[in-house]
Amino acid sequence: MRFKQFTTESYPVHQRLRVWSEALSPHRLQPVLASGAAPLYGTLADGRTSRGVGLARIASSPQTLAHVRGEADQVWLILHQAGEASWRHEGGELVQLAPGDIVYGPAQAEASAVFHTDFRQFRVSLPGSALKARLPQGGGVVSGHLSGQGGMGRLIAGTLGGWPKPWMP
Repeated sequence: MRFKQFTTESYPVHQRLRVWSEALSPHRLQPVLASGAAPLYGTLADGRTSRGVGLARIASSPQTLAHVRGEADQVWLILHQAGEASWRHEGGELVQLAPGDIVYGPAQAEASAVFHTDFRQFRVSLPGSALKARLPQGGGVVSGHLSGQGGMGRLIAGTLGGWPKPWMP
């Protein structure tokens, strides 16, 4: 698997939002900056396996990242690693995220995360067929939040956050 790296530092400040939007577009993310925000800074390292699993590490300055609905049969999972953030999914209430928390949902779901400070996250996108075969009949994936403070959430967060990183710069 090859990973691509992107940084907004390669661009003049007035072009950064446009190129950042283009870099996040394959991940179905649309950045929104608050008016009067400090100049945007963002880095992205991403890649896709031959079986269609996408991996991405995003680190950036404060902003809102809106998940754009997709038609693809995919499921996304995000490990929030650093920063102050809140998350809202389609019709759901606002949830404050702590480092280690996980949010997830299908490509068709609307969701957004508001990052109040610089942040870092690890994203995984999976073909929906990979999960549906393992769910009870008729079961579908819905958006949700899993606390990384204990139980299954802590186990998954530790696994995702603890992978050796030589494959991802």
